[in-house]
Amino acid sequence: MDNSEGISIDSEYLIINGDGHEVDLNFQTEAFLVSSDMVILKNFNFKNGGGLHGGVIHNTGSLRIENCTFSDCKASNGGAIYNEGFLVVDKCNFENNSATYHLGDGGAILNKFISMIFNSNFINNHSENNGGAIFSDKFLMVDNCFFKRNSSRSEGGTIKNKGFLSFGIFFEDSSNKWNVNVSKKGIIKNCLFEDSEGRVIRTSEDLDIENCTFRRCKDIISIHSSR
Repeated sequence: MDNSEGISIDSEYLIINGDGHEVDLNFQTEAFLVSSDMVILKNFNFKNGGGLHGGVIHNTGSLRIENCTFSDCKASNGGAIYNEGFLVVDKCNFENNSATYHLGDGGAILNKFISMIFNSNFINNHSENNGGAIFSDKFLMVDNCFFKRNSSRSEGGTIKNKGFLSFGIFFEDSSNKWNVNVSKKGIIKNCLFEDSEGRVIRTSEDLDIENCTFRRCKDIISIHSSR
């Protein structure tokens, strides 16, 4: 891919199927800049992404990502994905991604609005600042995910959450519907954390943690009052 600014997606109700193909970005650009609603990306294997906001994807619309891998991607913030819209991630793998700026957050994903992440793996991602795997300052839901050997130089070896959002969301595509009544500042459930450096989770807001397992983690949870 030689488009130095990536592919802009501004059409609604769009499904892009990679059919399992590998996309090597050679650290030159994000692959997709998404600004429209009801977009689905599935079955891609992305590697060597590079950008300022998101090494592979910068989303400001409504985006669902299914069955994709993101490996060895780098960005100043959000090593693989930088989200400023509504994002659903399902059955994806994030490995060896990094936020490289000295104040960069979110080794794999940086969330600035709504992110819902399901059934995904985060392995060996790193942030030079906060959130080795995920950084969020708005609404974050993480369910049935696996985290191993993620790290950051500052806070949240695996996840840093400091956001708040409260209103109802309805999202629809050809086969799925979500009606999310966001009333809590963060939900993490049914997750396994292994071999994480530093504090696994740091939050300055209310965070629900349900049915999670922590193995070989140095320090699990830090609660910091923002008052």
